[in-house]
Order: sequence, then structure tokens, then C-alpha cells
Amino acid sequence: MNKFYKYLPLLLSLAVYLLLWIIMQPILGYNLDSDCVAYLTIAKRVASGDYFKSINGLWSPLNSWLVAIGIRNGLDAWWSAKIINCVVGALLLVQSFFLFLRFKCSRYLCYYLQLALSIAMVYFVYFQMFGDLLQMIFVLAYLFVLWHKSDRPVSYGKAILCGVIMGLAFYAKAYSFFFFILHFSATIWWYIVQQKLKWQAAVPLILAGLFFAMLTILPWTIALHQKYHEWSLNGHAGKLNMSWYINSGKTFRSDIDLLIPPSYQDSPSFWEDPYLSQQNLSSPFTSAEHFIRWVIRIAHTCIVTVFCFQEISFMGLALLLLSLYYYWIIKRKEGHADSGIFDGQLLVMTICILPLGYLMMHIETRYIWLNGILLMVLGAILYDRFASRLQKVVRHILPLIFAISFVVFPLYQFENLSHKNEDLFNISASLREQNIHGSFTSNTKDAGRMWVIALLTHSQYFTIEKTDFNYAALMAEMKRYNVKYYFFESENNIAELNIEGMTKI
Repeated sequence: MNKFYKYLPLLLSLAVYLLLWIIMQPILGYNLDSDCVAYLTIAKRVASGDYFKSINGLWSPLNSWLVAIGIRNGLDAWWSAKIINCVVGALLLVQSFFLFLRFKCSRYLCYYLQLALSIAMVYFVYFQMFGDLLQMIFVLAYLFVLWHKSDRPVSYGKAILCGVIMGLAFYAKAYSFFFFILHFSATIWWYIVQQKLKWQAAVPLILAGLFFAMLTILPWTIALHQKYHEWSLNGHAGKLNMSWYINSGKTFRSDIDLLIPPSYQDSPSFWEDPYLSQQNLSSPFTSAEHFIRWVIRIAHTCIVTVFCFQEISFMGLALLLLSLYYYWIIKRKEGHADSGIFDGQLLVMTICILPLGYLMMHIETRYIWLNGILLMVLGAILYDRFASRLQKVVRHILPLIFAISFVVFPLYQFENLSHKNEDLFNISASLREQNIHGSFTSNTKDAGRMWVIALLTHSQYFTIEKTDFNYAALMAEMKRYNVKYYFFESENNIAELNIEGMTKI
């Protein structure tokens, strides 16, 4: 019976999560966006055995591989992705609960935080279908291993296991490898500062972790080289995104003019594998101008990061700053060395390190959702430490307010996600009923919506990213690629103009 009560917060949060997921499915289950189109297309290629084309320099493969399993077993690709994400969300709730137990958070707080997280998780799994949530499972597993008996130094076995776990995390999202390099090295440095480890032992530990991480990544690195004839240990995602963000746009091959053709003849769009269409990618060190743009970009992302923390919790940034001051300044000066201080320092350090790579080019709140869980733990630790000094009323109300702070933004976003992209499913169904499919283009400014329609109608969309074109040039390009249809967008209406079979364009 005692064990039942111990796990009751977890059971309640899972029940709330699954119930809400089912209830919200008809409302939020249409959020198939442009990135989803790429992942689903790759998954279909894997399921059909088209492995070479499924190798991709931008999109991490693990999510697509999991969806492919569902497709091979007769599930619809989109439904397979939603079910997998639902399972991932449930696993994250389980991991979060054991993280609360690891840091000895009180059961009273655990109820509040687990229930708050279950509500937020419903938003997470419907808002972001691929990459970010799956990565979190591996990163939390890595943190569990790394923080096990944190009062003891890291062993070689632990370093190797951490490297393998984060190597697998790379297959969920490429950023995992960069985070591992920073975080693992910083943790080893922390043990040195705490005089639990000497430099002579620290360097081999870091090298062991990195070596096994790279060894785990190596098969994908070789596969990318086979396709693109370039060596890139960490994939091409960072290279592409850096160029796009510092140039405020993409740089296409010289043979691409107005219409951007799909990656392959059976691709929904070029977004399935944009690396194939790119040319002259820039880096911050390409020129002085690019370096200045990069510096400005970093300043911009630093500002955006503040808003990201506020979206996670309106108390998040204040809690982080307070914890940084308490654990790294006050307690460091006092020389306290209890395990609670060590745990607090490790949490604060991890929260601060997670966004660092994203600051270099682009950040969104979903990139640092993990910090929401870590901030919950951090807040619970501080509350338990100072609760006895608070008035009785404050002691009971503060945990509730703290938990609510993590669900305000997700609840607000439920309204924004309500029936989002459902119209694309309806348009696609109408086009299928009229037997309209094949190659098409459009004047719409939001090309991503057309990519979704292309996926759902088994068509190919020729993207237009230029705004200063005339229709004579458009007709010439359509003739060049033998494009069958042109969808003209006017206000809220989409008119379809069939040019198939025309002798003059």
C-alpha cells in the first residue's frame, strides 16, 4: 500500500494526460506542418525500402524510423506519428516523476508538479510531433546516469554509457551531440572544482565519453558521406541553419530560377531534403559582413531566450537567477558541501548550458522544454529548503502558484492550436475527390501549407520563394518543369487553374 501511495502522483498524471490526449485529439490532431511533411515522407521511404533517399542531412532519422515501423504494420503515417508522440509524452512523465524522487521532492509538491506537467505535455505532443520530445527521453536518461550518486566522481563505465546514450540522442536531434560536449565537459570540470577529481583523471574521462558518442554516431556519418560525398560528423543541419539565419534566406543552385523543384520526382517539395538544392552556404567566417550579422543574430537570440523562459513558466527566469545567486555565490562563499548544494549547482548548470548552442543562430521555446522539467525540480528543492521559514498560508499557496505557472502558456496555446491546419485536410480531400493530383505550384506566401497538401494528395509542389516575378516568367517555368496545376490564392479563397494539355502557356 505504501508503494501505491508513493507512485500515486505518477498514476494520476498519466491518467490525466491520456484522458486529455484523447479528448483533444479531434481538436488539436490536425497540426501537420511543413517539417512533419519531411519526416513523414522520409518515414514512407524507409517503410518502402527506399533507404538511400531516406538518408538526410537536415532531418534526424530516429523519429522517421519509428513511424516507418507503424507504416509497415498497416498504420497510417500521420496516425503512427501521433501515437508514437503520445507514448513519448507518457515516458517523459514517468522520467520526470523519477527525477522528482531522485532529488527527494516532497510528495505534496510532486502531486502539483506532475499534474501540471501532464497538462503541459498534452500541448507539447500536439504542438511538436518530431525531434524535440524524443530527444528529451535520451537526455533525461543521460542525466539520470550522470547524476547517479553525484557525490562520487564519474567512472569510466559511467562516461562510456553517457556517451552511448547521447550518441543515440543525436539520432533524435543533432543538437544532442553539441550539448553533450558542453555539458559533459562542464560536469567533469565541476568535479574538479569540488576537488573530487584530478585533471589527470578528468581528461581521459572526457575523451572516453566523446569517443563512444562519436562511435555511436559514426554509422550515420558514413551514410551521409555516401550520399553527399562530404564528411560531417554532426550532420548538415547546423551548416544549413547557420547559413539561412545569417543570410535571412536560402541560397539555391544557379540552375534554379523561379520554381524550386522537389528534392526527387516523388517528393512533396524541396523541403524533404533542402541540402540538395542549396549552394554557396555561408558561415560566420565567410566574410566580415557575415560575422557582423552573426553577432547581431546572437544578440537577437539572447533576447528571444528571455521570452522562451517566460513561456515555460512566468516564474522560470526569476527562479533561475535566484538559484544561480544562491547556489553559485552565497553557498560557494560559505563553503557548504552538502549533497543538496551539489544537486542545486548541477541543475542550475544544466539549465544554463542547454540553450547555449541555440544562441548561436536560432532558438524556440520547444528547444528548451527540458528546462521546464529541470526548473520544476529546482523550484521544489528550494521550496523544501525554505518552506519552514514561510508563513503557513504562503507555504500552502506557493506550490500551487508555482505549478500553475507551467500550464498558463500551454493552456493559452490550446486555443491557437484548435483545428489548426484542418482546412488543409479538407482541401486535400476535395482535390482527391476531383482526382486532382500531380505537380503544382501556387502564389501563396506560406509555401509550407502547400507542402502539406502535396503530401496528402501524393503530389509534387514546386515552391516559389521570390516575390518579384511576373506571370510570363511563371508560365515559362511551369512549361520548363511540366507543372500541371497552378493554385491562385486570393484573400481566403484558393482557385485552381488547370494548364495540363495546353499548347501555349
